[in-house]
Amino acid sequence: MARKNYQYRSGGLLLTAVVALLAFGAAVDVVLIPLNLWEVSIYERAESPDVAQDFALQADADSMSVAVGAAAILAVLIFLVTAICFLCLTYRAGANAHTLAPRVQYAAGWAVGWYFVPFLNLVRPYQAMAEYFRASRPRSEGGVPEHWQDNRVPGLLRVWWGLWLLGGVLGQVSARMAMQEPGVGDFSMAKTACYLSIGESLIGVASAATAIWMFRTLFHWQSERRQEKRSEPDVGEGRDLAATCRECGEALPVGADEPVADPDRCPMCGAEHPARRDEALV
Repeated sequence: MARKNYQYRSGGLLLTAVVALLAFGAAVDVVLIPLNLWEVSIYERAESPDVAQDFALQADADSMSVAVGAAAILAVLIFLVTAICFLCLTYRAGANAHTLAPRVQYAAGWAVGWYFVPFLNLVRPYQAMAEYFRASRPRSEGGVPEHWQDNRVPGLLRVWWGLWLLGGVLGQVSARMAMQEPGVGDFSMAKTACYLSIGESLIGVASAATAIWMFRTLFHWQSERRQEKRSEPDVGEGRDLAATCRECGEALPVGADEPVADPDRCPMCGAEHPARRDEALV
């Protein structure tokens, strides 16, 4: 199968939009925390022996339901818009990585598609992003483009993925618990769901912060690596710079996918090798 012809594109407005949406989503998560605590207080009042004398309980419960419901709907809408932009930016980051390093394994399209494949979505999106970080790491950040597969991945990338997985688990568990019908005068399950939702909100804030760092860092690295690549000799696709040409001083490619067309000329600059030239003059 032919390799897709990727084009480099900066983060631009898409990166700005994703950062803003992630920050807004984190702000909604912060708002949900006191609302969940308010919900817990309503349940505790409902469990109180003096609930019959709490004439304001029903009105407060109705107000709480409206506030929590509105915030939850807003959170879902923000999540959907953020997810679309997030995946578009992930594709762009993957496409850029393919233009900066040879033999990148994970296609940009699959970096998005893995999120929708059961079970594999637990590992593949992280692996793709880790590979893009390795391929994009510039020399100024300690990267070795000639052997980019050995470049280190920032530890915070693992933190982002761990938070993403943990937040998803807490969200699923709290949602299922919240749908359980409470017993008469027993709201312990509903209160536990609220506490789990608070944990999910806290993790959501941290996850958004690490995701903002991830994209900003990756696109910064890609911009730096692209500038470096422009100043390097063009050795062609699939070649790594390992040494310099002993005849003309130019870099020598190794590990090429196809042999050099003219062995009598430098594969870098095309100049005739001095040794061969001298032999021709004798």
